[in-house]
Amino acid sequence: TETDAIVNLWLIVGHAHDTAEHTPDFCYPSQGYPMRGGMEHQQVKVDGLPESEVWTAVFEPGEAGGIAKRVFWGWFKPTDTGEVQWVAPEKSRWFFGNTPVLFKVYFTSRAEKDGDEVDFAETDSVRFAREFLREVSPLLVKANQPVPEDFVPPTKADDPTT
Repeated sequence: TETDAIVNLWLIVGHAHDTAEHTPDFCYPSQGYPMRGGMEHQQVKVDGLPESEVWTAVFEPGEAGGIAKRVFWGWFKPTDTGEVQWVAPEKSRWFFGNTPVLFKVYFTSRAEKDGDEVDFAETDSVRFAREFLREVSPLLVKANQPVPEDFVPPTKADDPTT
């Protein structure tokens, strides 16, 4: 569905040491955006996919100026089953441990006014997340498969730009 809403997306992949530790509840306040209230768990339901769970919180501009932002974030750890399910554990650093490949996603948009009732399923970020996760999940399933035995990595000689 097209709207005039702006949603920022970050899709990050890396070792759990880097992707599980750096979370908005620490990052935004350190950049002058204190958290309004606390973090909340929310479900994101996408037809044909396992129910996903994300964290969400609002960050006020404080002295930084600008607009309040609502941020949703969660992680996907590749599994042997190939199933893509986004999760939001209480202690991500301990939950993911030494996972060598961990995906993290952020969806960020303008926050509602303080005191407004929020239907999380209908926020701009979650509406976008449903569309995005529906499209990206099949790609992540493919990335989650073992490397074929006959795979030959490209060489510099295969690069047409050199």
